[in-house]
Amino acid sequence: MSVALATEEIALRVDDPERRLRAVHLVAELSKRVPPRPFIRQAGSSSWELHFARPPVDRMEYLLELESRDGTAELVPDPGNPLRAAGAFGEKSVLEFAEYEPPRWLEDKAPTGDVRRASTSRSATATTFRTKTS
Repeated sequence: MSVALATEEIALRVDDPERRLRAVHLVAELSKRVPPRPFIRQAGSSSWELHFARPPVDRMEYLLELESRDGTAELVPDPGNPLRAAGAFGEKSVLEFAEYEPPRWLEDKAPTGDVRRASTSRSATATTFRTKTS
């Protein structure tokens, strides 16, 4: 996989020399209304490519949907892009454009305090959670 960033266009490529894939899609949550974008394999090529206009953002998180010839599909971070962002549902690949500046709060240290286990129950459901106190 390779990534090319320009001021107005993004180009992504997924290598598939053994032709194991039936389809490749870009899954980015820039808008809930935009379906996954399909990559195209040019005739005689061993890779899938996608070119699209740069969205109006300075940073973009994304996954690749790889569909095998047997019809199974998996969502994976881009193996050719080492920049990652952790999330509740796993890692995503990240594109950072020239204007991107990380928010200052990323450098903040977590406040100190004690961690205590607490429990509560509500009806038939019991929930355990951890809180941090100063």
